[in-house]
Amino acid sequence: MSDEIVFSINRPLKSSLSDFNDESFFLFFKKIIDGKSIDKSLSDKFIEIIKHCSIECEYLFEDPFFTDKLDPRSNSELVPIGEENVLSLVFPTLLNVYSKFYINTPTILSGERLEIFKLHFNPVEFLVKFQSDFRENIDILDRFEFIDHYQKICELISEDYVSEKIKMTVEVRDYVSEIRNLKIKNGLNI
Repeated sequence: MSDEIVFSINRPLKSSLSDFNDESFFLFFKKIIDGKSIDKSLSDKFIEIIKHCSIECEYLFEDPFFTDKLDPRSNSELVPIGEENVLSLVFPTLLNVYSKFYINTPTILSGERLEIFKLHFNPVEFLVKFQSDFRENIDILDRFEFIDHYQKICELISEDYVSEKIKMTVEVRDYVSEIRNLKIKNGLNI
């Protein structure tokens, strides 16, 4: 069974990222995260990320490409055409990435390397990547007839981001300095 979050079909069409800044949406993600993790603080942390990103990154997704209804590229029952847009895929995709950093972490990383990997997670950086990569790769799966194109593109973008951060992590030689530098960069207490 895959650890990917299946995108819900019960979301109303949104016109901006800030439309997701509501309690029912937060509870939806809280249930998902709390069901996957014994650390209940992870859901609160993700909700804070959503709140921050829905304001900080709203400008990235103002183009009609992201706000217009999805076109019928997908034969999947999971994407009811006319009820979703690219905006509706943003936070579930961010949750999948967040999960790979904090819930279902890569088994090849442990100890200080795992800490470095987690410190590499930057939700704003990921959303900038998502915005760019989704637009650039919208047609990449058109010759595949029976897959959910949109969800698969989201998975590929997520995997690329996570793989980039794994590569950066395994290339580190001085763990203590890297942890310190990343904490400073992220504005965390040392």
